[in-house]
Amino acid sequence: MCRVSVIMPVYNAERYLREAIDSILGQTFTDFEFIIIDDGSTDGSPEIISQYKDKRIKLVRKARNEGLVSALNLGIELASGKYIARMDADDIALPQRLEKQVAFLDSHPDVAVVGTRAWRFDPAGRIIESMISVTKWEDVHRYLRSSANRLIHGSVTMRTDVVRRLGGYRQQFRHAEDIDLWLRILDHAKICNLPDKLMFYRSNPSGVRLTKILEAAHSSAYAFDCYLRRINGLPERTYEDFIDSTDLTHREAEAIWSAALECLMIGDLNKVKEMLGEMGKNSKRLSKHLIHFAISSGLGKFLSLIYKKYRRIRGSIIDSRFSVFFSDLKHRKIL
Repeated sequence: MCRVSVIMPVYNAERYLREAIDSILGQTFTDFEFIIIDDGSTDGSPEIISQYKDKRIKLVRKARNEGLVSALNLGIELASGKYIARMDADDIALPQRLEKQVAFLDSHPDVAVVGTRAWRFDPAGRIIESMISVTKWEDVHRYLRSSANRLIHGSVTMRTDVVRRLGGYRQQFRHAEDIDLWLRILDHAKICNLPDKLMFYRSNPSGVRLTKILEAAHSSAYAFDCYLRRINGLPERTYEDFIDSTDLTHREAEAIWSAALECLMIGDLNKVKEMLGEMGKNSKRLSKHLIHFAISSGLGKFLSLIYKKYRRIRGSIIDSRFSVFFSDLKHRKIL
């Protein structure tokens, strides 16, 4: 038995894997098991993991890739800790992350999930901005109930009994499995974020968030639809029925737009151009056309630099006493 089970699925993550593993093994809180699930990697990830001899590491190797949801649920099944801490294979946890989250959950029995604030950094390890301004459970719940997620999945620590009681993650919400879980937990317990920045969150152009954009948008919308039906006493629809009966054009455009801006921030201009092209020639969003024109005309690097500076200023505001007001503005799409 241990206090915390850290669950980290790994799939072809050799580029950043050592940093992620080292950051967990270097935690000031040491009473944990580190369940690493190699989800059928075909790169050097298994060899990197096998080089570690720390007894807290429990490596599980799957013969083939079955996806994040399957790997997470396997980790939940194997976990022996009172708490489950999520970790992504391309992020970095600061040394006091587990210590502070465990102390918070120990002293707040009404909270089932606690995330953290974070620094966003690019593939080269350069810090871009400060992330997450919403910390109080009332605010986190308010955003979730309006279909806006204010939790970094890879930063959360959760109560094992609550997650198991709800059946863990659900496969039909692939790429938005965390949002579905948060919305189901809302009926039973509180969810919040610590005010401390305890993670380095990597904007990775090859990661799921920036490669499975439309799938994630559909699953997120479906999770919210199921939540609304539950609170209104209606049965959940199947994913197929939801897709067939719902116009997701606006959500798709917003998801691609957000992903394009993130790629612009880290300087992946080819991907920005590709994403903006996918939004279609009929898009009326002027900023989309201006960015597409700037990149096509060779001004992409300059535009990326300007946008990155804007994000740094935005991050400074998040760290100021105006953070909640700014977050509200962003949510209302004024900024």
